[in-house]
Amino acid sequence: MKNILKTLWNIIEVIIIVYVIFLTSCILCRNKFGFTQFGKYTISPIDGTTAKYVENTKSGDLLIVKSSTDIVKGDRIYYYATVNDRYVIRTGIVENIQKDDYNSLYTIDTLVSGNKKTKLNVAQTRTLGKYANAMGGLGSIMSFLVTRIGFLLFVLLPILLVFVYQIYEFVIVLNYERRGETPPKKEESKPEELKEEKPVVEEKKDDLDVL
Repeated sequence: MKNILKTLWNIIEVIIIVYVIFLTSCILCRNKFGFTQFGKYTISPIDGTTAKYVENTKSGDLLIVKSSTDIVKGDRIYYYATVNDRYVIRTGIVENIQKDDYNSLYTIDTLVSGNKKTKLNVAQTRTLGKYANAMGGLGSIMSFLVTRIGFLLFVLLPILLVFVYQIYEFVIVLNYERRGETPPKKEESKPEELKEEKPVVEEKKDDLDVL
């Protein structure tokens, strides 16, 4: 039973460590617009404000956008815009493209408020891409985990438990080494005792035969 619990705890430790590393990376790997970015992929929770301007999403979703270089007229693209002095993600249809040797400028048809649309010029440097996927419910979870309370309860506390347990195991092993002993191995002595008893029984039988 103890071996099963030990194995189970080892699995939980690995899950906690991987989970903490991933979440910490989401916080640290932010681009200049303040959004989590891993290589070609940008990750952003969708809140009530963003959901109004991003098609096929709702508040609480987790939006994942892949950067694209094959944008053409008629594509729906995702780009950074400013709302109330902060960057948000919006989407719109490309109506015209102007290119030079270094950059591209997209003229897009996008929502402003309600059902009103307007045309905007968006530089390539503010464009996320055109391939996207929205994962329901994960945005709310991620938004909570990156808050102070969420980070404390679900990042620092789990990793602290793992750290304390590792120290506990180290102290136990250290105590055995100081006493010149090794930690007891379970169920290893029984087969040896049985093996030692067999020759003794055989010797007794030989003595009886002689008599």
